[in-house]
Amino acid sequence: MKHALELNNVTASYGHGSILHGIDLAVPEGGVTALLGANGAGKTTTLRAICGMIETHGEVRLFGEEITGKSPETIARMGVAHVPDGRGTFTSLTVMDNLRLGAFTAKKRGNFQRSLDRVFDYFPRLKERVGQHAGTLSGGEQQMLAIGRALMAEPRLILLDEPSIGLAPVIVKQLFEILDQIARDAGVSMLLVEQNSNLALKLASNAALLEVGNLVARGTAEELSQNQEIARAYLGDVAAEGAGA
Repeated sequence: MKHALELNNVTASYGHGSILHGIDLAVPEGGVTALLGANGAGKTTTLRAICGMIETHGEVRLFGEEITGKSPETIARMGVAHVPDGRGTFTSLTVMDNLRLGAFTAKKRGNFQRSLDRVFDYFPRLKERVGQHAGTLSGGEQQMLAIGRALMAEPRLILLDEPSIGLAPVIVKQLFEILDQIARDAGVSMLLVEQNSNLALKLASNAALLEVGNLVARGTAEELSQNQEIARAYLGDVAAEGAGA
């Protein structure tokens, strides 16, 4: 199996103690991998380590090429798009300006219109709001814009940090259906950090579980969801769903 991303014995810190402790993780090419765990487990730190945003040791490989120690800008140009917690849209800029900024790291500038058309196919609401300032969009529309901006970079790997947070259930359902479509149609690999483990495991083909900076379980999404010990300890919503079946 080819891997889009590999982490081997990765440690990371913010300068006052290690947050990640020897993480080994692989994201298969063309699939969705869910990274689960409680608040403070190190999920967001893992994404920042991949992006080169914090001090990181060990080995991080993108499609076989080591990227450990490279700058965030270089990693972005190599095909990694990061959709951070809180969406990270430029609220004072229009939808179109945000999308243009997303295309800044695209390798082939001539593909802008093609990428834009694809984003509007996935998110027709953005086409309706193209001249509107991002700060006036609803929370769901801002999350669509954040993902759309990431797609404009023509990434090979997208890192998604809590895309469902703060959104109404109906919007979350719609958003995850679109993420599934993107993964299948565009062949983009995804590493998904998500508190809603039920949704994440339905979308993902593989999953890993973090506990206080340590990777405590990994396997297929089905294996993790069916492991009763893991479900009771970490995946309460999955366990509850199974109990009511």
